[in-house]
Amino acid sequence: MNDNLNREKLSAMAKAVQELKEQNDIEISEFKNREFNSIVAAGGVKVFMKGDGSIQRIALDPDFLASHTSDQIADALVEAFNSCKRTIDSMLAEINERFNRNAQVKMMQMYMASKQDGGADGGEGNQ
Repeated sequence: MNDNLNREKLSAMAKAVQELKEQNDIEISEFKNREFNSIVAAGGVKVFMKGDGSIQRIALDPDFLASHTSDQIADALVEAFNSCKRTIDSMLAEINERFNRNAQVKMMQMYMASKQDGGADGGEGNQ
C-alpha cells in the first residue's frame, strides 16, 4: 500500500513540475519573440535584437559615421551588440532561475503536505 502511495505522490509531484515547465516554456517562447535594444555612443549606434539573439536591425546616425573612424564605429557596434546580448542573457537566466525556484518550492510544499497527511511511512518517521 505504501508503495502505491509513494508512486501516487511522486506522480503528483512530477505532474506539478511538468505544469510549471509548460508555463516556463511559454514564457521563454514569448521572451524569444520580444525585441531588445542597446543604444551606445550617445545614440550614434542602435542595435535591435530579439530575445532569441537574432539581429533585427541596426541604426547608425549619419553624424556619428561622419565624425568617427571605422575602428571607432566597429567598437561601438561591438559594444552595442554585447550590451544587448548581456541584457538578453541576464533576463533569460532570471526566467530559468525563477522556474527552478518555483519547482523546488512546489516539491517542498507537496512533500510537507504529505508529511502532514501522515507521510509515506504512515507517520512513524525514522526512529
